[in-house]
This record gives sequence, structure tokens and C-alpha cells, in this order.
Amino acid sequence: MTKALLDTDILSEILKGKSAVVTARAGKYLAQQGCFTTSAITVAEIVYGFRRVGREDRVTQFEASLEVAEVLALDDAAARLAGRINADLELAGRVIGMPDVLIAAIALRNGLPIVTGNVAHFDYVRLVGYDLVGYDLYIHIGGRRRAMASRGRLVGKSRGVTPFPPIPKLPKAPQFSADPRQSSTALVIGAIAGIARGTMHVSGPNLSTGFHASAVELGRLQSVLERGRARFDDAQFEARWDEVSDWIRGVTRSWVQRCKKMHIERRELGIRIELETQDDLGPPFC
Repeated sequence: MTKALLDTDILSEILKGKSAVVTARAGKYLAQQGCFTTSAITVAEIVYGFRRVGREDRVTQFEASLEVAEVLALDDAAARLAGRINADLELAGRVIGMPDVLIAAIALRNGLPIVTGNVAHFDYVRLVGYDLVGYDLYIHIGGRRRAMASRGRLVGKSRGVTPFPPIPKLPKAPQFSADPRQSSTALVIGAIAGIARGTMHVSGPNLSTGFHASAVELGRLQSVLERGRARFDDAQFEARWDEVSDWIRGVTRSWVQRCKKMHIERRELGIRIELETQDDLGPPFC
């Protein structure tokens, strides 16, 4: 087994010790690597979970176990990387929460794959252009397959594998000056974010990149989507439709401001995409 970073859910399963399969595979990993490797973010999440339910005894036990574990810190380079990842995810409409963003950044910073059961979140990180590798929970540590872990998206069967050809990175969206037709919405979102600062994450529609809602250049958007589609032959396109459609949504949400509705349909001769956008001054634009 290759050295890997344990995500919070996996380390929690190991600590519970309820599964003989998990315990056996964790023991095999320890025999080969000498210790578990996790992140300071996971440490914070587990201490929080025990403390919240009044299990200070479990907090003490867990802290003692860290003496024989490798805990990777969030250094300034990983923090800067996390900021980039989080922004790219928001622009793509794929908010996963800061803890997972930080864990992904630490894994990338240290060149380690992640052992996780939360395949979907870390798959989104890869989708927006970061070379993150994950390991199959069933093969490496755990005893239960997760639905997405068997779909060949982020994980491989025996080691981290990115399917070929890889999903392209999200192309940089065109930049324009602030849309005056969105000023009221921008003010409302800003006010809510100011009130919620430090207590919750506020995510609103894309108002910062791409075409204004009332002036979408469909030809340019179509061209960039067609270039992405051209990377796949018909068989690959059909087999990996979930990944491709996620990429299409990510591109469209970053290239089109305030996209209210999006319907993507795969057809025999291509893809049909229906969009509905909105601004403060007019009815929806289709």
C-alpha cells in the first residue's frame, strides 16, 4: 500500500473499531507504513465531534493516538492553494465546504492521494483542474463500497487512476466590467455575506465572470463546449456522460452570469442545452 492521507470519515471508521474488515486493513497499512497520515483539519473535526457530544474521554484517547501518527499541518502554501481551489469550485457551482477544500490542498501540497469515502467532493476538486488522486475505500482501508467509488470517476480499483482521456480543465471565462443590471442582487448578497461572516458560508449566483445575463454570446460558449466534447470518441462520451455533463455545467456556470436554470440533454446527434438567465431589470432570458 502506498502512503496516503486519511480523510476524516476513514480515520473515524478506524477509531470506531466496529468493522473487522476495516481493522484488518488498517493493521496491514500500519505494518507497511508504520503510522497513519492525516491532516490537522481531520484532527480538528474529530476532536469537535467527540467534544460536541460530551465525550472528553474519547478526546483524550484520540489525542494520545496522535503521538504515533503523522499529522500534516496547513502551511501558508497549502492555504493559498486552498483559496484557489475554493474560488474555482464556487465559480463552477460546486461548493463542497472549507474542511474538504483544506484537506484537498494539504494532500496536493504533500503529493499524497486521499483515502476517502466522500468521493464526490474530491472528484469536484479534480474536475476544476487539480491533479488530485483518490484511493478506493474498499480496496485500501474500508469494507464497504460507496456508490460513486465504483463508477470510475476519481478512484481506480487498485491504485489512484484518472480515466483517459482526462476531463479538461475548466477554460478561463471571459471577463467584463460589473453588470449594472445586477447591482441590486450584488448589494443584497454582499449585505447577507457581511451579516453571516464567520458563522456560515454564503454562496450566491455567479456575478463576477462570464457573459452578462442579458448578453450571452452563445457562439463562443458553443465553441468552447465543442472543443471539450472533441476529446472523446463516441464510446468514451457515452460511458463517461456523468463526468462530461458535470464539466459542461461547470463551464456554463462560470461563463454565464446568474444562470437560473440549465437543462442538458444528450441526443443522438449531439447535446442540447437549455439555459435561463435573470437580471434585476428584465424577465428571464432563454
